[in-house]
Amino acid sequence: RATYNPVFNSDGQLYKIVKFATDVTADVLRNQREQEAAVHAWDMAVQTRERAQNGANVIENSILMIDRIAQGMGAVSTDISRLNNQSESIDDMVETIRKFAMQTRLIALNAAIEAARAGASGRSFAVVAAEVRNLAASVSSATEEIEQVVASNSQLAKDVLCGIENSLMNTREGVTLMREAG
Repeated sequence: RATYNPVFNSDGQLYKIVKFATDVTADVLRNQREQEAAVHAWDMAVQTRERAQNGANVIENSILMIDRIAQGMGAVSTDISRLNNQSESIDDMVETIRKFAMQTRLIALNAAIEAARAGASGRSFAVVAAEVRNLAASVSSATEEIEQVVASNSQLAKDVLCGIENSLMNTREGVTLMREAG
């Protein structure tokens, strides 16, 4: 940087001009570094804002996805509850079949008693009574098997329902945490 200063004589006339020069390289370099630092800070701020926005978008999309999953799990939970109710209906039907089997056994017993009373003429009736008794035993056995399968299915449905309810609770907590983060 240069400055020019006029020097006047005693009559007030311009006698000479004195030139003063100063080295401004350090000032220029400092200004250049400050400008570069400001540009770098601006770029970092822009990148940080973009990353924060991207992170917020990811969180929002995750919340939406978890909400959809929770809705799906809720629907499955409802279906399993209905399945469990159906199992209870099957239990009622099995109990009715069990009563039929018991009555059939009693009828077979009564038929066997009547066949024995009839003697020789009741032998064919005794064969029918034995077949009815065998049928009642088969029905009782099948009823017990059905009852075991229904009980097992009912327990599985309860276990799945419990697992889904726990998952729903965890999902809701996750959504809450993500909303707090977003």
